[in-house]
Amino acid sequence: MGILSNPMFSGLVWLIGVNLNCYFLGIVGINTQLRKCVISKLNTASYIAAVLMLRRLREFWFLYFAVNIVSIVMWVYLLADGNPYAVTMLVMWSAYLVNSVYGIYVWYKTTQSYSSGGVSSA
Repeated sequence: MGILSNPMFSGLVWLIGVNLNCYFLGIVGINTQLRKCVISKLNTASYIAAVLMLRRLREFWFLYFAVNIVSIVMWVYLLADGNPYAVTMLVMWSAYLVNSVYGIYVWYKTTQSYSSGGVSSA
């Protein structure tokens, strides 16, 4: 069992990542505490999903799915506030959501194919 599989290590990475992201977002000028907190958690979840993807774990699709849903909700609120870039960002995050749903579907189908013996490893 590697260090990346340890839940304590994963929680520590999450906590450090969120705090670092929150600090750097304050430096670049995002001053709204709630928005800074949401963005820092989304960034950290995306970094963790990228590590899971590199390790070829299927959980990264579900983490990206959750990030995409929360991002869409956040941009819907910003659209209601009159943000001029919100429509473009909603289109982008919606495309990412479709991609993650398709990825989950393909991964599931591939896993079923391997478990039923339909795909040879040669």
